[in-house]
Amino acid sequence: MTSLEKAVIARLTIGDDHFEILVDPKAAADLI
Repeated sequence: MTSLEKAVIARLTIGDDHFEILVDPKAAADLI
């Protein structure tokens, strides 16, 4: 999975809740 894909997933879903989260791919890679 690429960092960009992780960024998209991070924006769509985290746990059971949905958030509008603006993250760059590098930040998302660190979160996931």
